[in-house]
Amino acid sequence: MSESSATNARTRISFTLLMSFFWPSMWISYMLVILLQERGFSDSNIGMILSVNAVISVVVQPVWGIISDHIHSVKKTFVLCISACSILFFSLYFIHGSSYQTMFIIWLDMVFRCGLVALLDHWLTSVCVENKRMHYGTIRVAGSISFSAFSFLFGRIISASSVNAVLPISFVLGICTLCIALLTKQPAKEVQIQVKKTPSLNALKDLIRIKDYRMLLIFTLTTSLSTICISSFLSNFFHAVGGSSDQVAFAQSFKALSEIPCFLFAHLLFRRYSARRMLFAGGFIYCFVQVGLLLSRTPLSVTLFFVPVGIAYALMLMAKLQYTIDIVSARYRATAITIIGATEYGLAAVISNLYAGFVLDHYSVRALNVSALIILVGGIIIFSAVEQQRKPTPHENE
Repeated sequence: MSESSATNARTRISFTLLMSFFWPSMWISYMLVILLQERGFSDSNIGMILSVNAVISVVVQPVWGIISDHIHSVKKTFVLCISACSILFFSLYFIHGSSYQTMFIIWLDMVFRCGLVALLDHWLTSVCVENKRMHYGTIRVAGSISFSAFSFLFGRIISASSVNAVLPISFVLGICTLCIALLTKQPAKEVQIQVKKTPSLNALKDLIRIKDYRMLLIFTLTTSLSTICISSFLSNFFHAVGGSSDQVAFAQSFKALSEIPCFLFAHLLFRRYSARRMLFAGGFIYCFVQVGLLLSRTPLSVTLFFVPVGIAYALMLMAKLQYTIDIVSARYRATAITIIGATEYGLAAVISNLYAGFVLDHYSVRALNVSALIILVGGIIIFSAVEQQRKPTPHENE
């Protein structure tokens, strides 16, 4: 085996292990609603907490991208964030009840947590751009597999105890992620030199000038408005049909399994279809999920209709990353990807979670479901109308 092949193999193994530990370490943040419900917070208060989290994400997440571009090291930025949020979230294990300390730690944790996914995506895509033999999906799939396995394990733990019992395991996974990240490859020097050509603080102004990037942000906002509230309050959908909170963990496990085929064969899909078409495909799958949840009357049907969320998520994630690579220069990509994350998990989440908390306290999950479906369909129609007026680029298939 040549030195180059050996280096590529080590890089692939490092990123595979990084994904395998990182995504299960993030699992507890997906169960935040259940954790807060166990500690006595009302749905309105939970919606408020999640919305403040989203505000933090809107403000802070692009900052991590700018810092990463400015210091020319996505690795150092990621290591800082994973170290801080692993310690902060674990501290919740020693705090009980619906206290102000709980809210403060959750918000402080979000300052560091909000940039992790976007930074890791940028890190991996940068290395994949350098090495054409590496594909994002075939490495990212390791995270889906491990997330699914740990979700099943955590579901059993929650059934026997509570979400709080998962916090020590999440901490260990976070520390393992940190150790692997320290040993994982940085993007190549050529990319770093290209980054230095333009100050990163000008990134936001230059990015907003790109029309296709603006449209991507708008589409991300509209689809996220309708999907985040469903994912955040999935436990309420199970309760409405006589289910229990631990079933959310099992639903998340099966959802993660559905991501696997998409990640494995993504590079084949993108040879045939453009990133825009993949965005539309993800949007229509989300519509199917919303209709299915609206018609569900048993915990099993809620689980079955929630599973395709994994397919839609995987398709849209890779479409957004590919689209960003196509239209944004390397010197701004970390900033561009974190702004997309801030739009999806920040701005959209502020509105969506506040609205969901209000609707669930005063109406029902069905009312939330119907309104979310209307927003989703409206967003797809608007984006479709704009796309029809746009001339396709040569690489897009007819």
